[in-house]
Amino acid sequence: MGSTAARTYLAFHHNAKLYKLSAVVSAITPFPALEETNKLLFKNGTDNDFAVVTDQTIFHPQGGGQPSDEGVMTKGDDIVFPSPLVLTPKASHFPDSAACEFQGSIEGKWKEPIQQKVDEYIDKAMPVEVDFWDEDDFRKNGLERLIPDRSLAPPGEKFRVVKIVGAEVYPCGGTHVDNHGFVW
Repeated sequence: MGSTAARTYLAFHHNAKLYKLSAVVSAITPFPALEETNKLLFKNGTDNDFAVVTDQTIFHPQGGGQPSDEGVMTKGDDIVFPSPLVLTPKASHFPDSAACEFQGSIEGKWKEPIQQKVDEYIDKAMPVEVDFWDEDDFRKNGLERLIPDRSLAPPGEKFRVVKIVGAEVYPCGGTHVDNHGFVW
């Protein structure tokens, strides 16, 4: 049976620079009581852990190659709950490619040209913009091939897209720098 709980508002989708956010806890469930499919969302969940559901969050879950954020949840000045902050910036989007995953090896002769192209994009400090599109927006922009599976967004909600200005637009729920000049 499906849950009737309201969906958590993903505040990091709208403002990736939030480091603090007040939220209301709507549920606390012992890890052993979670449905098996929900347990799979946690890499290191143990019988001593709890799933805490809030009305909104700044924590990005692991997904799409991005590690989960870590930080703390507090109640007043008394209680601190560690929550598995990504301190290491990483780049996984480059113009014309939403992600790069290689199986096997790349010939050594390609290392320098690939690195030069990546450095070129970083040196351009290409701005990154976030928007929300429906299927018609993808079609209007000639990007039908990028329309995500409708099941990935709740009914009536648009898909989050990231535009690397001067390159292309990609559906993406991850966090991003303001421009490529911040990649180091």
